[in-house]
Amino acid sequence: MVKKSVIAVIVVAGVLFAYFYFASDEAKIRREFKNISKWASRERNDSKIETAARVNQIRALFDDECRFASETYGFDRTYTRQDISSRTFSMMSQNLETELNFYDLSVDVAGDGTARATATADFIVTRMNGERILDTHEIDCRMIKKEGEWLFKEIVLVQILER
Repeated sequence: MVKKSVIAVIVVAGVLFAYFYFASDEAKIRREFKNISKWASRERNDSKIETAARVNQIRALFDDECRFASETYGFDRTYTRQDISSRTFSMMSQNLETELNFYDLSVDVAGDGTARATATADFIVTRMNGERILDTHEIDCRMIKKEGEWLFKEIVLVQILER
């Protein structure tokens, strides 16, 4: 019985290792979007320590510098990882709840260690006064591969036309 359990654990560990080690670049990028969505979500009862831990995970998904741009909001700036984590922590801490969801994700991996990903992003915030805000955008992201990890290098928000 113990022998069968040990063999089962070894087989499962081998399958998990193969999945993560040999996953395609597209699958790795899709996982990055899933992770940022999970880590950017904050519930009412989350402590500052839990929020800081999530922000630290988010920080690791960005290159040393990342450009953020939006014609709608009139900005085009480049931020360091530290800037990104500071602003993310501030935004998450100033709201009761935050939620980030991605839909219709499309990934195009180039052979030179770069990729472009587009998606629809829903950002939902519940402010301290209970007001709930939904902000939906198309996003166009440029990613780069460094030391085997895919990192966000550029994020451009594209306003969705109202129907």
